[in-house]
Amino acid sequence: MKEKYVGYVLNSIDYKDSDSLVSVLCEDGVVCLRARGVKKPTSKNASSVMNYAYSEFEVNKSLKNGFLTLSEGRLIKYPSFINNNLEYIGVINLVSEGLEIINDKGDSFKCFVDCLARMQEGYDSKYILIAFLNYFLRKQGCELNSDECVSCGGKERIVKFSFEDGGYLCRHCCSLGSDEVNYLHNMRVLSKVNCDNINKVNIDFNDTYLYIKGVFSIIESKIGVYFKSKNFLLRVIREEK
Repeated sequence: MKEKYVGYVLNSIDYKDSDSLVSVLCEDGVVCLRARGVKKPTSKNASSVMNYAYSEFEVNKSLKNGFLTLSEGRLIKYPSFINNNLEYIGVINLVSEGLEIINDKGDSFKCFVDCLARMQEGYDSKYILIAFLNYFLRKQGCELNSDECVSCGGKERIVKFSFEDGGYLCRHCCSLGSDEVNYLHNMRVLSKVNCDNINKVNIDFNDTYLYIKGVFSIIESKIGVYFKSKNFLLRVIREEK
């Protein structure tokens, strides 16, 4: 049985000598295709399964087990603007990895499109990364709270921003000392970053870097996800300074 899918290639894994297993993000979620012979120099489908390519795929669906095998691929467009930017490459790698984990309908597709759009517009890779990390936290039920004390719900006398506790702490609930007011403000701004408000964000580099590291620590300790691109991104972002 033949079917068609249109979407972005999130990942391609070598399979046997010349085949690949390709994860494609469509508007209805992620599908996995077996692409036979795409690693051969003569393959007509090779360009359609490049990472981050937006392509149309005609596949054969097995009636027995539901497996999808690529019959014909057609490259529609490719985000070539990321090729010469190491930070963009690192961020889109991480976004692709994260969206494979989330794998929901509609939202994930829009998130990927929005991240690519902000890159094409030339926005700071750190804020695009933060926008995605915030999205990932929300989807995993670990969104940081910078509106009130995470312990008692109070909104007065906030003195601490704790990644381990999940956000703001008030003086009554905090026994770890106080953070500077400017730091508390910056953490609130960064915790609200998304792809729609990136153009309004301009935060001190050190606080931005600390926020990224703090969110990664939450993702690892509370969600149990270790992004392959994390160390590369932290190193590149640090060197940027």
